[in-house]
Amino acid sequence: MYESILKVATQDPEFEFKTRSVPYPRTYEMERRIATSDAGSIIFFAAIAYSIVITVTVSYLVVERSSQLKHVQVITGMRLSSYWIANFIFDSIKLYVTIATTISLFYLFDQ
Repeated sequence: MYESILKVATQDPEFEFKTRSVPYPRTYEMERRIATSDAGSIIFFAAIAYSIVITVTVSYLVVERSSQLKHVQVITGMRLSSYWIANFIFDSIKLYVTIATTISLFYLFDQ
């Protein structure tokens, strides 16, 4: 639009209006803020992943409490130590899978 106005104003049909935008180089402060924002989003999403794992673990305990699964297993002859050790091992495996996935993604994306 500006080029058309200037062509009419200068009465030169071959007038060209060109702009160039050369930004200033990034400062140390800008680079630090960019790196910090990347780290902040990584921490945020990792916190969500770990909170979901903990929520699943706790929700299993709530479901077990309401449905009396442990009581049924104790009546059938299972020892409580076996029950809790099996729960601990399974919950640990779920957490280790999440930790291994997080570490592998950090290495994969060079973070």
